[in-house]
Amino acid sequence: MNGVLHSDRNEFSSILERTKKLAEKRLNNQDELPAGVRVEGFHLQDMPEKGIGAKASIDFFEKHFADKMNNSAGARFYHRWLHSRVCGWRLVGECV
Repeated sequence: MNGVLHSDRNEFSSILERTKKLAEKRLNNQDELPAGVRVEGFHLQDMPEKGIGAKASIDFFEKHFADKMNNSAGARFYHRWLHSRVCGWRLVGECV
């Protein structure tokens, strides 16, 4: 078995716990997060031949992507979508 996979397998519980904490952090702050996030200069990279393992992948995700995730699912998104159809893209207070 690959050394990285072997290490991930041995630390499976801590990897799941770390993932759970990231998800909880995101969900607990969802009401304060903007519905949409504009990301400038985002470039996709080719997948590497050799993986970096689950722990390093979670670290990489948290550092580079966690704060750039869209927060537009559910009622908050629907409200913005409906408002855009009724009032155009103006501030909510400007809609009559």
